[in-house]
Amino acid sequence: LEMDERTIYNIQTEYYDYLCDVEINGKPMESSSIKNKLNTYRGFLSFYEIDMPRPIKIPITRNRIRDKDIPTWNDVRMAIKLAKSPRDRAIIAMAATTGLRISDIVNLKISDLIASCDIYFEENQPRTLENLLEMDPDNLVPCWELNPQKTKEHSNLTITFNTPETTNYIFEYLDYRMKLDIRNGGDGVINDDEPLFISQRGKIIQPNSLSRQCAIINDRMGGEKDKNGLYSKFRLQNLRKLFKTTCRRNISKAQSKVKSDETFDGDIVSLFTGHITPNNPLAHIYEAVPDDSPNSYSRWSYQELIPYLKIVNDTIVKDFKTENYKEWEEEKNAMIERMDIQD
Repeated sequence: LEMDERTIYNIQTEYYDYLCDVEINGKPMESSSIKNKLNTYRGFLSFYEIDMPRPIKIPITRNRIRDKDIPTWNDVRMAIKLAKSPRDRAIIAMAATTGLRISDIVNLKISDLIASCDIYFEENQPRTLENLLEMDPDNLVPCWELNPQKTKEHSNLTITFNTPETTNYIFEYLDYRMKLDIRNGGDGVINDDEPLFISQRGKIIQPNSLSRQCAIINDRMGGEKDKNGLYSKFRLQNLRKLFKTTCRRNISKAQSKVKSDETFDGDIVSLFTGHITPNNPLAHIYEAVPDDSPNSYSRWSYQELIPYLKIVNDTIVKDFKTENYKEWEEEKNAMIERMDIQD
């Protein structure tokens, strides 16, 4: 469609004036609602390839997030019980205990899960899903390293972990998925390049479908809204906020118990959530981040936070070490003893 630029802008302005005069239940329409409706209008123009006019700037007041605006761990526990499938339970647990955005969770692959558990394999052991699922999930704290979809152009590396409780939910889902495939005539094999979580049609999940599932759960939990009254209180984005709030409030206590020989002067919580380090926006350029290992500072910090990230079950994380790591540690201790004797 061809339309004069001034005409398009005038239509937008007239529509904006109309929305400003509309009252809902005797009250003016919220600025956020007006902005959403104008975005719909602009989407219409874009669909028909009409040159869009300058957007109308609408100031929206955002209230500071408070405790009452995000789910509690009791809410997460209830949501796990209300979730209708092993997949949804695993995703809810994943979002709550990793802090990952839903856009990153749905893009994870089976190969990412295997890589996240690399330290638990023996040196010459094949890195396969079959071998991984034979391990005890109660001892597995996977390490997820990725560049977030939302901020990958800013090089905001995310290194986070999930609790053994979440690992159990993931294993339960994968077991259910393989058995379902066999019942449907398949071979029950999941390939490394397949999504970690799939839709009912076996495809990558669309974030909107998960948002709808969370909205249903939120309604069954009482239908509370967030601080601005725009979205459901129980949604995956708010689980990210719960994770970061929980970590931030308890990280000092957790780090006081860290046994790692390594040190890390950066903001570990920002590393978990893929945010730019406060007061140091160039940290991702100049400060190297250690690789994951049984002795890594980030791993130990997270493991000390696990009691605060409990959903249903208490978990005691064992001081896990591969056989190769134990051999290296024995050699190191023997060398230290020899040096002490010489002194």
